[in-house]
Amino acid sequence: MKVTLTSGMQFHYNDRLCEVISWNSRIVLTLDVLSKTEIRIPEIELLEGIENGSIKLINEETVGNERLQSKSKDLNSYNKSEKERAEYRHKFIKGLEEEGVFSISPKTQVIIDSIAENNNLKPPSWRSVSRWRKEYIKNGRSIRGLIDHLDNCGSYERKRGKLQELIDEVIKEVYLTKERISLSETHRQLETAIKEYNKQNDDDIPVPSYSTMQREIKKIPPYEIKEKREGVRQAKEEFRVTKFHAPPKRVLQRAEADHTTLDYFLLDDETLLPLGRPYITVIIDKYSRVPLGVCISFYEGSYLTVAKALKSALLPKTYLKSQFQNIKNSFPYFGKMDELTVDNAREFWSEDLKFACLDLDINLHYARVKKGWEKGSIENFFRRQNARLIENIKGKTFSSIFKKQEYDPEKEAIMTFNEFLSVFYKWLVDIYPYEEIRISNGRVLVPHKAWVSSINEVPREIFSKDSLDIILGKTEKRMLKVGGVQIDYLKYDSRELSEYRARYQNNENVLIKYNPEDMGCIYVLNKFSGEYFSVPAIDIEYAGGLTYWQHKVIRRYANDFMKLSNKEGENLHAAKVELNKLVKTLVDGKSKKAASKAIAKYRGISTKEGASVNESSRRKDHQDLESLSTQTMGKRKLRNFDDE
Repeated sequence: MKVTLTSGMQFHYNDRLCEVISWNSRIVLTLDVLSKTEIRIPEIELLEGIENGSIKLINEETVGNERLQSKSKDLNSYNKSEKERAEYRHKFIKGLEEEGVFSISPKTQVIIDSIAENNNLKPPSWRSVSRWRKEYIKNGRSIRGLIDHLDNCGSYERKRGKLQELIDEVIKEVYLTKERISLSETHRQLETAIKEYNKQNDDDIPVPSYSTMQREIKKIPPYEIKEKREGVRQAKEEFRVTKFHAPPKRVLQRAEADHTTLDYFLLDDETLLPLGRPYITVIIDKYSRVPLGVCISFYEGSYLTVAKALKSALLPKTYLKSQFQNIKNSFPYFGKMDELTVDNAREFWSEDLKFACLDLDINLHYARVKKGWEKGSIENFFRRQNARLIENIKGKTFSSIFKKQEYDPEKEAIMTFNEFLSVFYKWLVDIYPYEEIRISNGRVLVPHKAWVSSINEVPREIFSKDSLDIILGKTEKRMLKVGGVQIDYLKYDSRELSEYRARYQNNENVLIKYNPEDMGCIYVLNKFSGEYFSVPAIDIEYAGGLTYWQHKVIRRYANDFMKLSNKEGENLHAAKVELNKLVKTLVDGKSKKAASKAIAKYRGISTKEGASVNESSRRKDHQDLESLSTQTMGKRKLRNFDDE
């Protein structure tokens, strides 16, 4: 569920029903609806209350609208044809808004035709677009409002759904392959698949015509066809973006995201052995240059790290001051951006990210290859981070071997992972937002001032953690059987799932969502209510807090080294215990340096949203951290970071 923090929004606060009168970056002025008295609430208190659940928001857009509840069906949960229709409609709505058209009339048809031509789509009528936009606005500007209501349509709809499933499967397995099989051969294989299905299931699904198959192919985005049949490089070259983007005029209008490897070797908090250089994913607001979301881990750039950074950007970070005792200021920078500019790395082209951003109403914009200035703000944030934060810390690496000389960063490293987080967030929260940044044409910008001066003009959308766990989670289909659902031999079951199975036939695929960083529970979609419900792992002692990557390593270890069947829970338990002992032995024995980063990855060392710093990170007292922060980030001459 999402709500918009704006005038008129209502919420329950200390057993009172309150309504927002006005708000700014510090104070929210509210009215007690019953007593008609005014109440001033610090924004930080309101955000903390929303985060911990003590303040219950009332969103008129979601009341009675099952599509916008916190655990409702996300966009990626619909079938391919439904998602394609919604995406098709969404393109015209957003295209008109980009042209500054918000009132649709017969005169709008010319612009609609132009949008269709630019996207290689069939143009709809202006009346259709007008109807779609009304549903879009009615459903809180959610693309889910553009999904057709096709539930409970009887036998015909069941057959049509199965036919669509067979068509999609044949197109994926036959046509969208590097073999570049012809359309006529694809149609023949579809005919064979349908006849085989009818024979096995005593059904009479008709074979579609060749022209129907052509229409289905035309629905697929040209980029996807090119990518699947000829490769990513050819697709990117043919469909590269050339549109010029004017500078944003307010905060949260555009953000930029990217990964990099930190130029710093970190030590393990427990053993003080070098772990290697961690990866950092950052999302930065283009207008103000404030960082909205951060993920630091030993995982290479992937959808997991992008999703963690995006979740960090969308949620308030009120926990930072309690997590890092040396921080003095609040960190009020969060919110949903209208557009997210990324590069052409593989993880940014993932289907999970595409549909998550569509669901969140975020436009993904891909910067052109070798055109670094199109996301210059994030590139220069990384340069400033290296120059201002890491430059004087022992353990820093160098981009050039000539700069390195006799310096060995692994031997010189003095900071553990959690100590580095304390220093990093001290710089990120208390120093970077208040420094002057020289941008183009000699202009100087202070990130915090730019944010505060603009944020009050932007309706702030607040998402629940449950809804983001579902929208940003990994999507898969799994067989529902007696005993529950399995993901790579991890079993999940509950009373609610058992009751659902009583209504839903066994041996049928169900849609699930899960967080790869915690395999302790999954979300299963109830097709009757259209909502997800959580299902815990049967062996919660094994799976609780276990990452998906750790589980794969344990399974491989059980199979290859212990010669145990990785299908049995007790064997996985034994393998987990043995592998943890082995990791500890390797660490205690000061094993090969090359294994250190793999060990850090196995142990899941990364930033945790809202989690406390490990006790080992508190061994140095507050004054030591302050001293280290001051030494690291002393005042320096203003440098030119021209990024436009």
